[in-house]
Formats: sequence, C-alpha cells, structure tokens
Amino acid sequence: MDVKKVTQDVRLQQWANTIRECNASGLSVKSWCKEQNIGEGSYYYWLKKLRKSACDLMSDEKKFVPVHVPDVASETQSSSHAILIHKGDISIEFPNDIPLSTIISILEYLQC
Repeated sequence: MDVKKVTQDVRLQQWANTIRECNASGLSVKSWCKEQNIGEGSYYYWLKKLRKSACDLMSDEKKFVPVHVPDVASETQSSSHAILIHKGDISIEFPNDIPLSTIISILEYLQC
C-alpha cells in the first residue's frame, strides 16, 4: 500500500473522530473549535474531505436492484398506490403516476 494513501487514511480517521466529538459536544462548530484550539478552516476542510471520501466509497459500491414497475396504463384510474423505495433507514415515496424517468433521475442525483 502506498505510504501517502495510508497517511491520508489515518488523517481521515482522526478527523472523523474529531468531527464526531464536535457533533456530540452540543456546541456550535465555531465555539467547539475555539475551545479545542482547532482552526475552523481546518475543521471544514477535513469535513469536506470526509464527505467526498464517503461519496467516493458509495460510488464504488453503486448497485442497482432491478425493480418491476407495473404498467401504469393497466392500473385503474382510481388506484392510489404509491411507489416506495427503501434503502437502509431511508425511504422515498413517489406518487403512482410519476414518470419512471423522473424516478431514475432522482435516484441518480441522490447517488452523490
């Protein structure tokens, strides 16, 4: 493994812990950073890097599961069933008459 990559991973882990501590403190970022003698700019720099790293990991693991979408034309007009999508603790509900292309666009956008 590359030394730079290992160093970066260690720093990301340290900052992840630091950011968790800040969040758990109940203080504003500004107050907590001042109390901990951490530059607010450094805090936000590493927060951005952690978010990007998380998005990169998610994009490496992109897996779409085929979903059968019934033909809307065959449904009765009075049908009020919604389309529900669940992943982990996240749920998204769409009205039954939403175009499939709209659902696909929203899901692609949410992939980071």
